[in-house]
Amino acid sequence: MSMYDEQQINVSNRKFSFGELPDDILLDIASYCDSTTLCRLSMVSRRFRKVFSSNCIWNRKRISHTIVGCSNETSVCKLNSKEKYRIELNIKKGKFKLKSVLKTKEIHLPWLQSNGNRLWMSLGSEIIGFQKIKNGCVREDQIFRGHNEDVTRFVCKDEKLYSVSRDKSMACFNASTADLLWRKENCHAADILCISVAKDTICTGSEDGVLKIWKSSNIEKKVQFNLNDRILSNSFIDDHIVCGTSYLNYALSPLTIWNLEKEILLGFLGSNNRKGAGILAIRNYDDNSILTGGYDTYVRFWDTRSAWTKPILEFSDPFDSFVYSLQTDGDNAIAVGLSNHARISLWDRRYTKKPMQYFFTVKRKTPVFSLELDYRYTYVAIDRGLYLMDFD
Repeated sequence: MSMYDEQQINVSNRKFSFGELPDDILLDIASYCDSTTLCRLSMVSRRFRKVFSSNCIWNRKRISHTIVGCSNETSVCKLNSKEKYRIELNIKKGKFKLKSVLKTKEIHLPWLQSNGNRLWMSLGSEIIGFQKIKNGCVREDQIFRGHNEDVTRFVCKDEKLYSVSRDKSMACFNASTADLLWRKENCHAADILCISVAKDTICTGSEDGVLKIWKSSNIEKKVQFNLNDRILSNSFIDDHIVCGTSYLNYALSPLTIWNLEKEILLGFLGSNNRKGAGILAIRNYDDNSILTGGYDTYVRFWDTRSAWTKPILEFSDPFDSFVYSLQTDGDNAIAVGLSNHARISLWDRRYTKKPMQYFFTVKRKTPVFSLELDYRYTYVAIDRGLYLMDFD
């Protein structure tokens, strides 16, 4: 018997431990393990922790659980795939910690907007500015004052905050210092309900049924469109403006698209709508697509490049609740603020037969007037306060 044969016999008789297996074999074994087993294996040794916590393993696990896409927030980008999986599993199972950020005794119709580490919320005739700090908590550090009655909508664009109010006025603030830059009174004949800003153009809609386009540099009115119906929402998309009305007067659809350059009506989105099926929320999905929702309980996904008579996608709340607010991560997640019981429904655009999850914020019969969806934290504005849903 040769020396080589003896070595082969010695190797075949030797007992190998699980820890001596090479990394590529361990990674292959990990593909057959569930998340609980992987967590237990990662606590065996330093080597096992490095192998069984690697991103290549947990990225495969995340495929079946990811609903809300990861934002570009610096703190989120620092998370490894294992931590992201844990957060995404909490979202899918509806596990979160509810924190009260702001409470009021009076009833309001608040509006929210988030931008990086800043958060703004309308409260009566004022707009409160918050600085985002550790663990999703916020610290109040700004107050924007420039209106005499309730602020209905505002939008922050290019370091400026534009707002409209029920006192028929429009105002512009410095978003960093909260200083009032200008204020224009009597912009409409009735309460102003919505505002959108794009480049040097401002669009406002009112209860008087008039959609007005303003030049932001000198606050001069460029053009106006008479819709003869209450204008509840609007949004810029490309070089056009999409407008949502209450649909109380006769029209083909509560959604219209207007060309600002030619100053003409391009057409209607949808047909055969029920009377009173007003559009309360319009949310831009990308450069060519929008999400809409309102009194008919439906959320619809529209692509302005395709046929306008029928939406690409539509789904309805199973409990027939009005849609007050919409938010999306720009990928597959669509968060819907509903009219009853401070309820939020989370939908996956790929599966619209039923919501992926329901979130009940407080035990009160109040709509979710506005919400801001983030990867780990969701901010929810109801009639008497602001709440934080912490999924981390």
